[in-house]
Amino acid sequence: RPATAGVRQEARCRAESQHEPPGRREAQLEGEDRRGEGAEARAAREARWRERAEAKESERQRAMKSRMEKGWRWVGGKWVTREDSQAQEQRIEFLLQEARLREARLEVELRRRAEHGAAAVSVVDDEVAANWAADFLGNFGDDLLSVLVAASQRAAGLGQVQFSVEAAFLGVLSTEEGSALCCACAPLGVGARRKDFAAEAREAMEAVVRDEVLEAPRGRRGPDLPLTKGLRQVLEAVESERARLGHGQAAPAHLLLILTSEGFACEAARVLEEIGVDPQR
Repeated sequence: RPATAGVRQEARCRAESQHEPPGRREAQLEGEDRRGEGAEARAAREARWRERAEAKESERQRAMKSRMEKGWRWVGGKWVTREDSQAQEQRIEFLLQEARLREARLEVELRRRAEHGAAAVSVVDDEVAANWAADFLGNFGDDLLSVLVAASQRAAGLGQVQFSVEAAFLGVLSTEEGSALCCACAPLGVGARRKDFAAEAREAMEAVVRDEVLEAPRGRRGPDLPLTKGLRQVLEAVESERARLGHGQAAPAHLLLILTSEGFACEAARVLEEIGVDPQR
């Protein structure tokens, strides 16, 4: 016989006492009610179902349209904001660019610009390296490029397989500006030994470069040492510092300024501190 409201309530209480989900028993009783359902009642019930389904779909479409208008995107199986999506795309592009730069022959572009200057721009063997050089080496003066190439060659002579920040530091301190820095920042009591002190500083840093253990990049052969990631970032910072100061060209002094900054402290700078030179001076 048709189930009444009292029977439903009794079934709910019995289900709860037996730890049975109440909805299950109600669905069974509702099914018993439908046994005597006529065609007209069934059609009305199915119409209500269709209305509810259409309402849900309409609400879903409105929510999707609202997100799309706000710039939301469907990424990785979920909705994300435009800002989050753009940030994720930027991270992916950054990682891809880092991978490209690791394989690029930046050292070739460095030597080419040091030897041929502006004429090197017309020769493009590695597009990634050429674009990087145009962005960051285009305003490097000839004296700075020569110092970098000489420092790379000296590092190779010391048995290195990559051109590191410490090797670049050694190259800069081998210039007149570097020697002047050591003499100016020599500790008190050095007196007439300032030139000897500058030589001592270079020898200490040369020992740092010689003791470096660097792994050679796979597939790299040639007279030029590939740049380490740290040195590449230093050269990029040199260009930023030149632009910040409003100078026309980057000189060895700009490189020295970056190498002695807190953000790019290296082992060679710590060696200078140990022998009495304060890089911050």
